[in-house]
Amino acid sequence: MMGTFFGMLQTVIYMAVALFSPALALQTCAGIPLWMSIVIVGLVGTVYTSIGGIKSVVWTDVVQSVFMFGGMVLVIVLSMGRIGTLQEVWEINLHEERIQFNELSPDPRVRHSVWGICLGGFFNWYVNMFIQSTMQRMCAIRSMKGASIAFLLNIPMLLLYGVLLVITGLFLVAYYFTTKCDPYEAGHITNRNQMMPFFVLDVLSTYPGLAGLYMSALFSGALSSLSSGINALAANTVEDVLAVPLRRASERTSTIVAKVAVCFYGLLAIGLAYLIRSLQGPVTQMIQAVDGAAGGPLLGMFFLGAVFPKANKVGALCGGISALAVTVSISVLQKQHGVATAPLHPAPLDACAVESYQANSTMTFTTLELPNTTFPQDDIQISHPNTLSDVPFHLYDVSYMWYGFIGFLVAMVVGVITSLITASRYPQSLDPQLLFPFARRLWKVSGTSGVQLTPLPGNETYIPSQKHSQEETVPTFNTAALRSHQL
Repeated sequence: MMGTFFGMLQTVIYMAVALFSPALALQTCAGIPLWMSIVIVGLVGTVYTSIGGIKSVVWTDVVQSVFMFGGMVLVIVLSMGRIGTLQEVWEINLHEERIQFNELSPDPRVRHSVWGICLGGFFNWYVNMFIQSTMQRMCAIRSMKGASIAFLLNIPMLLLYGVLLVITGLFLVAYYFTTKCDPYEAGHITNRNQMMPFFVLDVLSTYPGLAGLYMSALFSGALSSLSSGINALAANTVEDVLAVPLRRASERTSTIVAKVAVCFYGLLAIGLAYLIRSLQGPVTQMIQAVDGAAGGPLLGMFFLGAVFPKANKVGALCGGISALAVTVSISVLQKQHGVATAPLHPAPLDACAVESYQANSTMTFTTLELPNTTFPQDDIQISHPNTLSDVPFHLYDVSYMWYGFIGFLVAMVVGVITSLITASRYPQSLDPQLLFPFARRLWKVSGTSGVQLTPLPGNETYIPSQKHSQEETVPTFNTAALRSHQL
């Protein structure tokens, strides 16, 4: 239940951030107030998730993925006509210090380093292999082979997706340094997270309909995350939180409860998305920080049980709670007392002044006031080792890229120690199939007990089959696989 709580906490906050992003874009391109944008996008995702369940989530994800990839490719191709080749864009970004591959400082306080991106980023993202929305999709696939193929397809698809995202960011930087008009510094936008939709509207404005196509790509990514998260939270509610009250309930009653839960979590995401509008920093940083702070402890609990045979419930509980307390404390203290980071230098404003002067002949350069001082200097920043070496080391100064690793490590260490101390009081019956294969070999554990995978008659969906005595009760996850498939 504690692991379920961690997963639900991560999903709720992630949904709020994912909902906040397209709302900013809609505010930028259509001038709709931010609160109204959040409500519109949130209600759309909530309604179709409630009506269609997991089937609508999966199929809309398929369509939305096509729009996501197509929109990014479209922007890249058309941007080349306005800016230049990819090599020219790369050179501009190198010159403006937007590309760094040589940051090898071992100091974990450095915002982005090779070690932080590779090692810390791995633990921030790896928890997504264990969350409810991922497992729900695996249970909905007809065979174990199909589930394995789906996992393997993530490798090339995510690599391609990441490369396309990076390239669009490179074109954005090159465009504003070439045109010499930073929209944030000039006051055209109030948040750097609005730069990408503003850039797309500017580049694609001469092509009717194409700007809307890119907006659909942005909304597709947000709605995909929103609907997946809402459906996963509803499944957690029915199968875990309300498992005892709904134990003898009919399938119809459980489905109604799940739909009500979908509406509740959709409204909760809308409210949280509106509250986080005051948070500073890039949306990507928010998501990484959330995945690390809440997902790191959850990942540590999973590995605790899958690696150490002597792990027990007390160790998992103490390890998970300790890890969450540490990661949340670090993230909160970092906002309040962390070392200020040096912002990247913005694009020049020469062209902005000329345009303003030409658009309004009564305006002079001496009276032109750029309103950037009224907005928070919030977003794209990096930390340099030479600024950090002058201050004492504090754990809350550690980069957000390390939150997942810290949470994972604390959960594992505290969990192992607590399990060993309480091993005699809480003996653990080991099921070898629940250990990783390498852990079985490491601890020389063999044989099978308890869970065995068997196919359902007439259906290839694999669910756990248990050997129970008359005193034992069937675990709720036995029906979870079936109900998630039906929902």
